[in-house]
Amino acid sequence: MNVPALDILSAKKRTNVRLLLLATCLRMTARLSPSLAAGVLAKLFLRTRRQPTPPRESQWLESAVRTDIPSGDHRLAVWSWGEGPTALLVHGWEGRGSQLAAFVEPLLSMGFRVVTFDAPGHGQSSGRSSSLIDMADAIRDVAQWAGSVEAIVAHSAGASVTTIALDQGLQAKALVYLAPATDPGSFLGTVTAMLGLPPEIALVAQMRIEKRFDVYWSDLVGTALAPRMELPLTVFHDRNDREVPWTNGRDLVRPWPGATLRTVAGLGHRRILRDPEVIDSSIEWLGQSEEERNHQPHSAAN
Repeated sequence: MNVPALDILSAKKRTNVRLLLLATCLRMTARLSPSLAAGVLAKLFLRTRRQPTPPRESQWLESAVRTDIPSGDHRLAVWSWGEGPTALLVHGWEGRGSQLAAFVEPLLSMGFRVVTFDAPGHGQSSGRSSSLIDMADAIRDVAQWAGSVEAIVAHSAGASVTTIALDQGLQAKALVYLAPATDPGSFLGTVTAMLGLPPEIALVAQMRIEKRFDVYWSDLVGTALAPRMELPLTVFHDRNDREVPWTNGRDLVRPWPGATLRTVAGLGHRRILRDPEVIDSSIEWLGQSEEERNHQPHSAAN
């Protein structure tokens, strides 16, 4: 199971030739051996690409304590700031923990200890591929290392894996999701269509991934897990998000008991991580008492 192959989805802007060659080779392979093409597609879908760390993020990490912890076959790079109840920051696909570091100082000022990490195959952690299962396992391993988790702030596919980890027993008291993807696995169909491959190739690739991780695709969809969730949740999502549509946030909030959707504008998929108003609103909400959070009106905008 996995998340969108963003290097493919954004490749038109960067390397049209590379995409064309890849698509051509896979289409030829699909005609000769559909099974082989499905295997290549599955591996490609699980493959991750590390993005450069901007100077501002490197500066944030300089003030943290770096630790490396095991998670399955991987070594995770983990950073922590301060003392107190833990607030965990979870990045999205092909992201890194430092992308959410604008939340660190505000959370520290609220008395939290702040922890973030790079998921398997991401940032400074080991591996060249990842999956929803690997990332959810990593969250639970980091939480166990931290001792306990009070609050979680998660972005994009990081919200999906947080929901999966919660369903698997992760404990916390409050959640903030930023531009959450409700069903990252559905991007496999998008990638398949962009490559010009027949839909049946995507189905075989999906079945291979399911077999590898011993899980059904449908069991990892956020909207299916939402009714079982008991934690209060606030979602921030840009109505014009081009990478993860706003409808993902809306559809996640609807079945999630007590969840609230706050629609923003002009921030896209990543600027939302650094927007002062989003950060201030998140911190204010996380600073409320459990009773105050639990009694906020449910919001599911149309």
